[in-house]
Amino acid sequence: MLVRIISGLVALPLLAFVVFKGGIYLEVAVAIITAIGLYEFYTALKAKYKPIKWPSILMVILLHFLYRESMFFYFKSALVLYMVLLLVIYVSQEKYIIQDIAISVLGILYIGLLLYHVVLFTNLPSYYYIGFIFIVSWGADTGAYFVGNLMGKRKLSPVISPNKSIEGAVGGMLTAILLSVLWSLYFEPSFIIFSIFLAVVGSVISIFGDLVASKIKREIGLKDYGKIMPGHGGVMDRFDSLILVTPVVYYMIVFYLIVVKSYIV
Repeated sequence: MLVRIISGLVALPLLAFVVFKGGIYLEVAVAIITAIGLYEFYTALKAKYKPIKWPSILMVILLHFLYRESMFFYFKSALVLYMVLLLVIYVSQEKYIIQDIAISVLGILYIGLLLYHVVLFTNLPSYYYIGFIFIVSWGADTGAYFVGNLMGKRKLSPVISPNKSIEGAVGGMLTAILLSVLWSLYFEPSFIIFSIFLAVVGSVISIFGDLVASKIKREIGLKDYGKIMPGHGGVMDRFDSLILVTPVVYYMIVFYLIVVKSYIV
């Protein structure tokens, strides 16, 4: 546990700098994290499949920087060329089966598309909203970890993740709610009520994000996706819940800004 805490404290200032500096710093950081996460994902699955690793990793980086309105034509063109390339590889090399192609595309969508929503937060009118993805995912995860260790008795998902408990999940949700309220109170008090709803939904999605990554590891008999962060494992081990939480929180906030806030005003 000590190694886990120290590792987190070392990474936290760097994360805060990149996130709140925004701009190209954030975009490059997300691209790097996406590439490493995709590499870990494909490497883990090679025990059962043969994902088209390097073309997919290079393509997800390219798509990352093309995913904007002014370059949407090039984004679509690159995506089409990628699909054509995968299918050409599929029919020209007998060692690949259709599941290998499906896994390759899944990695692009699961990690590349979902995680890119971190960058989309820069388009929102208030940049403080981006803090909710970390509060909801890592706040809930941290709360669940400590509460689960202290009083966890009833298993949440004994087959997929035996260490997770219902008590831990509740503790994680309450932690996310508390942190969300404090965050809103400081930046935008009028957002407090919606932030509670955001924390509840987000913490539930966070659990599923963690369980998705855990189920994949259990299917292939893997403990951690990598060792890049001492005490935490790889990028996929640390960002698994955030991958699912980010798009959900983003679209909930967009809904709030477009529908709820305008109705209140």
